[in-house]
Amino acid sequence: MNLNQAAQAIGVSAVTLKRWLISGKVADVGRDRNNWRVFTAADIERIKQYASNSQETPKLAETGASDKPQSSDYSVASFFTGIGGFDIGFEAAGFSISMQCEVEPFCQSLLRKHWPSVPLHPDITKLQNGDIPQSDVWVGGFPCQDLSLARMGKRDGLRGSKSGLFYEFARLVREGKPRVILLENVAGLLSSHGGKDFGIVLSTLAELGYSVGWRTFNSKHFGVPQSRQRVYIVGCRGDGRGPGEILFESERGEGHSAKGRPHGKESAPSFQEVIGDPSGEGPVIQALAYCLYATSARHTGTDWSRNYVCYPKSGKVRRLVPSECEGVMAFPKGWTIPTKTTLSADDLDSARYHALGNAVTPPVAEWLALRIRQYLESRDFPEASQKFNASLYTFKNDGLGQLALSFGNNDLETIP
Repeated sequence: MNLNQAAQAIGVSAVTLKRWLISGKVADVGRDRNNWRVFTAADIERIKQYASNSQETPKLAETGASDKPQSSDYSVASFFTGIGGFDIGFEAAGFSISMQCEVEPFCQSLLRKHWPSVPLHPDITKLQNGDIPQSDVWVGGFPCQDLSLARMGKRDGLRGSKSGLFYEFARLVREGKPRVILLENVAGLLSSHGGKDFGIVLSTLAELGYSVGWRTFNSKHFGVPQSRQRVYIVGCRGDGRGPGEILFESERGEGHSAKGRPHGKESAPSFQEVIGDPSGEGPVIQALAYCLYATSARHTGTDWSRNYVCYPKSGKVRRLVPSECEGVMAFPKGWTIPTKTTLSADDLDSARYHALGNAVTPPVAEWLALRIRQYLESRDFPEASQKFNASLYTFKNDGLGQLALSFGNNDLETIP
């Protein structure tokens, strides 16, 4: 039995099983002449007994659900946490949340509701490295108020009291030295002060020993019903290839794109597509929302004041309510309802609008988290991610002194 088959029989992932063997937590097994591990029935029973007593690694889900990644040993520290968009995504990718840091009281109440056992720190300016558990990844969407194009008038950029908190994050990185850094901000960061602010962010991380890459993502390409473009910055400590591997896919589609049929119906612009019957009672709403901003309650004309729910026959319109905004941001329904509050109904709505407008959309966070996990595992277990998959082939000597390849079983072990 090979490693993959053994892991399945034991009820853990192949990576976890190999980690146990390498660390000596369980005695290693024999190997064949090609140096692949071979598990006997006795080995399986012996390791099963260890697994049943081990509390360090969750077993495979007994439900058979295969669409959710297993938990891993990797952890993430969350800064400028907001309402936990990054945290939802990283947990979905199998990371554990080691700590959170958030200054807004309303957001703090939501974090305590959803992560009651995770340490929560209120002020990054007072945070010390001793307060931060050892974590593989540090993430954060540092404040965008001084960078956003939605802000009317002059932008203060990194000189502002809000967005300038990036320097506090950098202070902690200097000593903390996480393996991977992931930052998010509005696309206005790219143009703030003629691009100088963005250059400062990149050069600061480089001076701290990180190779840095960046890419803009629009949430609408990740199944989110909203056009929301943000810039994501990845830093990998001492690894020049890491950011590119995380941010950019090497995969591509095969073949040629299908040609459109002649005289076909012309597609409507995405913002003109609607859900509902425009000739009926309603409600009718755009299928793709404009970007939601934290200033929603003020109806500035640059935010979701353009995202109206219409009732055609009565001629009435209304803005989205907070629960609908949760859906537009791809958060679970009711996510922004605190366990208890002293706020009035109107103030609670405003707090929910503001928190959602500042949030990271969880589907984008999850995609990045999966890429980061793949990157970390490729460095910790390089045999598991070889581009040339040796498991698809078996080597044999044909008797003439030459080594030949014959197509093998794709179920063979991928991790020696």
